[in-house]
Amino acid sequence: MKGDDGGASRATNGSVEARLQAGTVSLVDAVRWTRNALAGLGHAHSFGVLHRDIKPGNLLIDGEGRAVLSDFGIAEDTIRNLLANPNVYGLHAAPELLQGQGSSIGTDIFAIGCTLYRLLTGQYPFASIDDIRNWVAPTDVHRLNAQIPLSLRNVVQKSLARDPADRYTDARRMSEDLGDSGIRNSWTSVVDPATVETWRAETPDGMYELRVIHRPRAGDFDLLVRLDQGAGLRQVFRQQYPTRGRALQARRTLLVRLVEGDRPR
Repeated sequence: MKGDDGGASRATNGSVEARLQAGTVSLVDAVRWTRNALAGLGHAHSFGVLHRDIKPGNLLIDGEGRAVLSDFGIAEDTIRNLLANPNVYGLHAAPELLQGQGSSIGTDIFAIGCTLYRLLTGQYPFASIDDIRNWVAPTDVHRLNAQIPLSLRNVVQKSLARDPADRYTDARRMSEDLGDSGIRNSWTSVVDPATVETWRAETPDGMYELRVIHRPRAGDFDLLVRLDQGAGLRQVFRQQYPTRGRALQARRTLLVRLVEGDRPR
């Protein structure tokens, strides 16, 4: 099965799972690869085919860096076989599957929502099958990754809705919402003993560095944002805060603003 993002035969650079395990999935890649997978999934759904095994290991990276949805080997399995083998969906299983209902577009959407959650946070949304069955709601992705804006968090929550009627009704709509989520840049946390926190991001404008610095003698905190635009051009934004908590709160706001491409003034 191939969608408008190419076929599995072009996938030559390993799987998204391998990138996830290596810790090399950026926020931009998470959104881009999920949208690639949704393109293939929507193509399959248009022919009445359900995938039934969406996970990072079945997203292969092609020569152009795009994710190709692969392994439709169990697309025609019956729900009876599916329920007899919980490893098929595993921790990506929608709650209605565990209640004995059949596969649907909604169960594929739920599985791709689990995949997106993992790419954004590095964690499974559910710790066990029992957590899905008894509905222990996933931790808000924004709490696990401070640079995730509310628009992207809302996509994750809708795809992982407990009730299938509350999820996306098709892959195209989910992909559109991901495209509208405003993700432009990704931050990397940098270990710097001289700061409370340091983050860096490479953007279309240049390289940002965001630093929270404690000044013990003054008893306050500086929030510094530096933009290096190449050829010696540099802009620095600086703000002082009386407490660490206020500085970190401002940092969280700036992380999201800059990820969405909104430069501070």
